[in-house]
Amino acid sequence: MHPDSNLTALPVGTRLNEFIIRELLGRGGVGIVYAAEHAMLNELFVIKEYLPWDLAYRDAGDRVCPFPGMEQRFDYLRGKFLEEGRMLIDMARPRGHPNLVEVTAAFRENDTVYLCMRFERARTLADLLLKKPKLNEARIRAWLFPLLDGLAHAHSRNIWHRDIKPSNILIRDADHSPVLIDFGAAHWDRPNKTVTVIAQYTPDFAAPEQLIGGEKGPWTDIYSMAATWFFALTGSPPLSNELSSKWYLPYSDQFSLLFLKALHAALKTDPHDRPQTVNAWRALFTRPAPAVVQSPSSDVATAAPPRPPVIVVSMQQQSSVWGMDTQALTLANTGLEDLYFVAADEDDAEDSPPPAAPPTVTPPLFDNDSAAGHWVKIAIGLVSASIIIALALVAWLQFA
Repeated sequence: MHPDSNLTALPVGTRLNEFIIRELLGRGGVGIVYAAEHAMLNELFVIKEYLPWDLAYRDAGDRVCPFPGMEQRFDYLRGKFLEEGRMLIDMARPRGHPNLVEVTAAFRENDTVYLCMRFERARTLADLLLKKPKLNEARIRAWLFPLLDGLAHAHSRNIWHRDIKPSNILIRDADHSPVLIDFGAAHWDRPNKTVTVIAQYTPDFAAPEQLIGGEKGPWTDIYSMAATWFFALTGSPPLSNELSSKWYLPYSDQFSLLFLKALHAALKTDPHDRPQTVNAWRALFTRPAPAVVQSPSSDVATAAPPRPPVIVVSMQQQSSVWGMDTQALTLANTGLEDLYFVAADEDDAEDSPPPAAPPTVTPPLFDNDSAAGHWVKIAIGLVSASIIIALALVAWLQFA
């Protein structure tokens, strides 16, 4: 029987709970999707109705009824559909993620289950790729990284999507930001309960462990996300290609090797060879920039000069030298912001020999603004420090 013959949509104007059906948006293997207006808020939402075409039909009274002999299977999957709603509602608490579909409510009516989601004016990535098959690296990065943020949020709740593909990614019309949708195949690990909504996947974008069996986890979603953008880059899914270790070289004139190698790392057949977390994968796309210091008299960035030395003086007891606390005596007007005294504990001080004064340095005459002039200031500071240390020792010996 053709699927559409069973998926009879509710008429426009039908009231469901607090919603009024305004438009049919689509049909799928699990059910029907509508645009509906909230009767009190005057705001559009998406309503997803559980009506699997191979298990049930709609009768004249709008009730969803299982076929004879399919009652048990229908009830089981209806419970899974409701679990999807509960999972997504929980994932959005206390605040939803802007790059994940947000389910706001779930309710029962017409002997089936409905999920209510925020309405997004958007197109799927699959539709966009039909019109513009090839995307550049900047565009892919602009969509990939927000999706990784959303995926990391889901994984932090122990939720694996398990069916990431171009048709499950929306690109908003307003700001072109991406949204990951349809967690109907998701797996939810909870402390006292593990929930797998519906064990389904799309072979072209599924990880090898989904096809041939194996442990599934965050690395499974990472593979499917990489396969999605591999498709955007090459025009075909990775499983229809024999991926050599250098498959990406023909694309290196359009994409950076850093980007291509990061994509390749997530497409490894063995899940243990892939990045195990979203953050680990994201790190492969970027490199930390070396620290530089901008010269005040030049636009050229130069390496930071070495920090001046820190002098530590052990003292047996706290005392006051010219009104200054030797527990943390700062040497002012020396140009050495990091030159300070630290008083040691009394037990340590008894075993510590008196500190030797640092050697004095006779600096050559240099321009104060030059690099050499900078070190002249440091040398002068050291001389000043030695004088103060000597005076402190004299005062200490007098009171000892």
